[in-house]
Amino acid sequence: MSRWEDQINRELDWRESELASLKHYVISTRTNKIAHRAALRAMCTMLYAHYEGFTKFCWDLVLDEIHRARVNRCDVLESLAILSLEKTFSGLKGNLNPDSIWDFFQNRLPVELTIAAEYSTTDAGKCRLSTDSNLWPHVFRDQTRKLGITCSELEVRETHLKALVGRRNKIAHGEKMEIKDLNEYKPYEQAAFAVMYELAISIVEYLDCQLYLKSNS
Repeated sequence: MSRWEDQINRELDWRESELASLKHYVISTRTNKIAHRAALRAMCTMLYAHYEGFTKFCWDLVLDEIHRARVNRCDVLESLAILSLEKTFSGLKGNLNPDSIWDFFQNRLPVELTIAAEYSTTDAGKCRLSTDSNLWPHVFRDQTRKLGITCSELEVRETHLKALVGRRNKIAHGEKMEIKDLNEYKPYEQAAFAVMYELAISIVEYLDCQLYLKSNS
């Protein structure tokens, strides 16, 4: 088992265990209408938190591994090279006169492409993938594609994932959004974990086969 496979398994295990524990609590409150309703709302919110948290964990794991590999930008996938240059491009915005732009593309960019791709862990999210605190299906799709990874389960489960994000937002904003029972909750959990499992499998293969390299893509 690879180091990242073990990390991903442990990350999934504690999240599944926490949701299972919460589900037991939901079942135990069936005779108390108010507590049961509150527990179901809490479970919906927790499910979203684990869906977003695990996705961000996987994205960061990939970028951390590429960072450690010290691979030159010219050798990684184009989308990854662009991501690693995000801070550099942001600096360019401060001086957009023609001479500066010409100098950047003629002289600086060729050099930048021969430098190892780096993905900052300290600079306010620079050169990192972002969930925007609302991991709608299109955000998941667009951000994961920057790694060169697609998840077919996302297309199948998109409707339920949209509903999960929407319900979580209503709860977070203090709206009286109710989930009738565990049967109503179950499709959201199935959708979230189907995507999480596929992402986990894809990440292990991606890192094992170094699919972040242009030569292996």
